[in-house]
Amino acid sequence: MSKLKYLLYFLLNIFKHNFKFKLISLLTAFVLWLYVTLQTPYNRIIDVPVNVDLPDSFLFDEPPANSVKIEFIGTLRDFFLFEKFGNPYINLNLSAITSGEHYVDVLPENVIYPEWIGVKTQGKSLMKISLQNLDSIYVPLGIEGTSLPRSNWRIVDYIIKPDFTWIIGGREDLELIGEKPLFLNPNINENFGFNVKCTVQIEVPLLPTQPFSRDSFAVIEFEMDSLIIFETKLPVTLKAGSRFHVLPDSVKFFALISASYADKVQGEDILLVAEPKRNDVHSSPIEIIWPFRELAETCWVEIPKVRLIPM
Repeated sequence: MSKLKYLLYFLLNIFKHNFKFKLISLLTAFVLWLYVTLQTPYNRIIDVPVNVDLPDSFLFDEPPANSVKIEFIGTLRDFFLFEKFGNPYINLNLSAITSGEHYVDVLPENVIYPEWIGVKTQGKSLMKISLQNLDSIYVPLGIEGTSLPRSNWRIVDYIIKPDFTWIIGGREDLELIGEKPLFLNPNINENFGFNVKCTVQIEVPLLPTQPFSRDSFAVIEFEMDSLIIFETKLPVTLKAGSRFHVLPDSVKFFALISASYADKVQGEDILLVAEPKRNDVHSSPIEIIWPFRELAETCWVEIPKVRLIPM
């Protein structure tokens, strides 16, 4: 403790004599140090925002960088001003660019900031720019399967309004979209019946240039019908020759048809045919011959084969 007191006493004695001159010397040394420090060359790498001017005939294939790294040189004093008033940014005018992928030089003259601040830029940076030509195509609209709320119903026909839409985007992206119709996903669970109208949002595939449809929605009008099972028992006819007995000689026929077609389905229009292939006892598959077969969802017989016995 006594040593500490002695040290304090010694320091007070030093400053007690010529205190004013000593303080002036200390301040002068500080000012000189500060001046030298502020004039020392200095450099910094800063992220500078980028604004890209593109011709209206191009779209970005991928979003460009928001900023690039630029090296600035100057004194520490210059950087004090730069931080307060600099607000540098880069303006790239790409009026002569073409479609595709490019690496663009960002040069010192592309950086905009107040000249009186004193800092300078040096070196260059590279910026990746990927572009597609702006284009548009006319794409048909369609539906690709629709889940029905009831299994015994079918879609007879439908009308889409509009049935085509303009899509605007990058040319390469539009070539992918134009390979097939733009399929909609209608929901027909509400107001279900023989005639259903629903509004569907047109969704364009998510691609780099973000293509969009000129029409936001399409209206689909469905003509629906319920399905019924048609059943009748029919004789089995031989295709060639009458030297065989058919066992059984009649088979039940079934068809799943739309209710509106029920009047068109007649038993006398349906033939169940077997074909003899040998002279001895053998089996033959049953062939269904029916002119209205396209009206049915499906049709079948109760047994797939009959037995042919020579007379």
